[in-house]
Amino acid sequence: MAEKDKFTTSRLIENLEVSKSKGVNLYNKSIEDLKNASSVDDVMRIKQKLLFRLISALPLYTDTCYFCIYHRIRCEKCEYAKIHGKCGSSLYSQKSKKKFASWDLISTYRWNLQYLIDSCYMFDDESFKTYFDPSVVKRIIKNLEESKNDYIDTFDLLIDNITKSDTVEEIMKFKQHALISLIYNIPIYSTTCYFCLYQHSYICDRCEYRERHGICGHDGKQERNKKRISSWGKIKRSRKRLIDLISDTYVFEGEKYEIL
Repeated sequence: MAEKDKFTTSRLIENLEVSKSKGVNLYNKSIEDLKNASSVDDVMRIKQKLLFRLISALPLYTDTCYFCIYHRIRCEKCEYAKIHGKCGSSLYSQKSKKKFASWDLISTYRWNLQYLIDSCYMFDDESFKTYFDPSVVKRIIKNLEESKNDYIDTFDLLIDNITKSDTVEEIMKFKQHALISLIYNIPIYSTTCYFCLYQHSYICDRCEYRERHGICGHDGKQERNKKRISSWGKIKRSRKRLIDLISDTYVFEGEKYEIL
């Protein structure tokens, strides 16, 4: 087991605090924009932008990587790279997934999730006729506030666990769990969907969104024709793949480091 370095840990915690603040600012900006929204189109665009940016803001960069901070991004000395491959070395360059570095695979799946949010959560030429009800927007704002609090709690728990940890192995496992939690809890559920809240009883047959995007509960498991998978189903499936990949490859079971 590798004992953690105090300076590196302190820098990591400082950078995680910054990362948390950026995410909170994304939530706050979206909530303020929703207060000024005047149409369903506005609400959907604001939500789409928030989802895209929350995935982009995940702490997966060098400033929140223990090893990058410790080695000052000198990858040839990185213990993590010896196990998982050098980050950035195999992106889009190898046909076999086995040859991809763990970070490269995770980044590819993250970008795929962002692409789906950007391309199919709301189409470029899309405009809705559903009545704009300010009371529904207030409920979305209330639920986004709760989502923001969950986001803060995840970071606070991660930082507290890192502070109390003794080894680098523990730090990496705690961060793996936090990443999974952050991705799982992005606000893509009915509690922050204008159409679900507007319909009250979630009667999908009356939902205007389903006309072009499909019924959200249809994720393709019951359909042979992949074209029938709903937009939400595609996003949900992509999110699960990213979570599974982080669970399987960000830290391997029993992984140990030898940091000199």
